[in-house]
Amino acid sequence: MPPRIPVVDLVQLQGENAQEVWSGTLPEGQYTKVFVYVDTVEGVLRDEPDRTVNVKLPSNKLKISKTFEVAPGTVVSFVYDLTVVAAGNPRSGIKYILKPQIGRSGADQRFRELEPPTPAEGPRVKGELAFQLEGDVSPGGAATLTLTHQGNPLAGVPVSVKDAGLGNTNQAGQVAIQIPADAEELELEAKLKGELEIDFTEVPPPAPEASGELTLQLDGDVTLGGDVTITLTYQGTPLANVPIELNDEQIGVTDASGLLSFQIPTDIEEMKLEVELEGEFELKFREDEVEPQEFRGTITALTVGAELESPWTITIPGMQDPVTVFVLKLDGTPEIGSEVEVEGVFIEGVIIDAKVKVEEPEGRGNGNPGRPRAP
Repeated sequence: MPPRIPVVDLVQLQGENAQEVWSGTLPEGQYTKVFVYVDTVEGVLRDEPDRTVNVKLPSNKLKISKTFEVAPGTVVSFVYDLTVVAAGNPRSGIKYILKPQIGRSGADQRFRELEPPTPAEGPRVKGELAFQLEGDVSPGGAATLTLTHQGNPLAGVPVSVKDAGLGNTNQAGQVAIQIPADAEELELEAKLKGELEIDFTEVPPPAPEASGELTLQLDGDVTLGGDVTITLTYQGTPLANVPIELNDEQIGVTDASGLLSFQIPTDIEEMKLEVELEGEFELKFREDEVEPQEFRGTITALTVGAELESPWTITIPGMQDPVTVFVLKLDGTPEIGSEVEVEGVFIEGVIIDAKVKVEEPEGRGNGNPGRPRAP
């Protein structure tokens, strides 16, 4: 499901401030999880605004497990609260992690909606041809591409996906796209070319030889030193603001009527006029999945009463430095000194999306409540 806005500034969304990133229709029923796929995360230090830092997000994916219901005739607003946390220490290096705030997320949270900012860059685009995608622009989705130049739809243009033929645009400049369910990115390409060659070694010169999808029409005194005008068209439609090359050197850009006037050089034996229009579109969906790992360790620090909201610190045999753990699911009652089994994604001294099972101390389970271990 494509977002309403492609970029979110978390600095503006503190407290109850919120922005709508997606709206749409879901089938009625009960839902238990919400995923958010993120392309990139950029961090700017508050005290050093000219310095950016790398904010990590394994698999470029966030997940919150909270039950909510979509009932007939109702509108549900699910708040997805995010924050960036610092982990590690100056000796081993500070790392920044993008994390969901489970306790502050859900369909029952209060929020104050802010107006979205001016749209920022989303997909990476390049070239003179413009791509517009409508529909479900996500893995497994069906979308429609409209190809234009200077706002005008282009019909009959071959469009390719990663060097594989997709099809030609129709009279409205459109072509249907079915995105593979396992796609990690979408890359589209389109190209139009036109050439016109004249050999001045023969007198009089023969008729120009033309090739390509674009039409170059030459009018005027077609001799060495003569004044001529080019008309550039595609399927009869003039093309404006298009650069034209003569023997590999640009000689100008067509005007609003697709015209360009110039003088033929006197010191050439042949003249080759070339024009090329191309476009590239690239949209990344997600990176390769990062598999969770299993660890055993001892809790050395945690915040009592906020075990799922605040990170823990544990020591793991074989690792020199303590490890920061962000707990997603907890089985048991954690205490400082408790032995734990942890399953989660490990990245440079940090475990995120962790499922933690606390091992009960000896004596518990037979009527003896046990005694907390000292830090």
